[in-house]
Amino acid sequence: MNKNNIEPSTIKAPYPIFKEKDRDCFYFKVNATEYNIAFIQSNLLGVLPYDSICIDRDLKDNKGNKEVANTLTIIIKNILDKDRVLCFICDTTDGRHIARQKLFKTWFKTKKNSSQYVMLSIESDDIYGGIILKKSHPLYSEYLTEMENFKKEMTDSKPHILFETF
Repeated sequence: MNKNNIEPSTIKAPYPIFKEKDRDCFYFKVNATEYNIAFIQSNLLGVLPYDSICIDRDLKDNKGNKEVANTLTIIIKNILDKDRVLCFICDTTDGRHIARQKLFKTWFKTKKNSSQYVMLSIESDDIYGGIILKKSHPLYSEYLTEMENFKKEMTDSKPHILFETF
């Protein structure tokens, strides 16, 4: 078995988690709402590999349901614990990208094991997103350098990078 594979049966979460066969796509249901969370390997920001994260469900459907946030966080933590790096870009199509960024940052700040992870957040006129990785990742300093290089390349919108830990 690949060390990067995650078996949902081994994950303890508020809601039962299921996984698509042969893909890093997980899902769980809350009442009639299904949440899908996919991790797609890419080199979105540079040379190093990232897992782009896609959460398919508007979280306002179960607003205030802490178990939804906890279940999503547990799935994400299991990916990060496999020495993978998550890249997230907040969807801008409905104009709620700033709210999504704020939600991600709030989740990040309030979850346990704050000394283990870092979020490098990009906020500009065009892009709201960032990366999340473990501080113990073997290529930690290389990822920090790559994010700094990405920041420098974005001269149009002049984003700033915030270093936050949870």
